Amino acid sequence: MLYAPGLRDLETMRTVVQAIGKPLNVVMSAADPALTAAEMEAVGVKRLSVGGALSRLALAAFMKGAREMKEQGGFTWVRDAMPTTDLKAVFGA
Repeated sequence: MLYAPGLRDLETMRTVVQAIGKPLNVVMSAADPALTAAEMEAVGVKRLSVGGALSRLALAAFMKGAREMKEQGGFTWVRDAMPTTDLKAVFGA
């Protein structure tokens, strides 16, 4: 498995897959976010990594809510919060 951060587009991924002769891992924090897993699989990518991107996504949502409270005194962010029942289902509570 070649771990290849920095690959952004399908053509480059295809070129690397053909050149290395082993499975390719693409790091999604560098790749074009409009690409789909199916598109990358079609050019030979065998594994995708997201690193800390999901935790940064969660922190971005947290910051958006905190800024709304601080700057506007608002709470519209609550509409996007995961319902408690869904959290319980995820964590088996």
